[in-house]
Amino acid sequence: MSVPVEISIWDSEPHYLLAQWQHVVEAPLQLQKDLLEIHECMGEAKAHFAIPAGDYTGRALFRGLDTLSKDGLKGKDFYEVQVWPQKLEALRVLKQWLN
Repeated sequence: MSVPVEISIWDSEPHYLLAQWQHVVEAPLQLQKDLLEIHECMGEAKAHFAIPAGDYTGRALFRGLDTLSKDGLKGKDFYEVQVWPQKLEALRVLKQWLN
């Protein structure tokens, strides 16, 4: 099953409109090597990004969650992941989707 995901790497925190998303979370990310790999849920790497090792924040944005079928396999859902250099101490839920 394919899932639409857009990944972007930024030099600083990117602007976004909270109202355009149903669920938004931020999480700390610490890179030990100059490489960020994006893996599918239960498998291999799907993308590689050469970025300097260090502390980053990752923001995951979700929309279209209300279009998913009961089994969660069909719908018009979309996901965006934004990454930028900034140390974040703990996971933050900025907007929570309550089904």
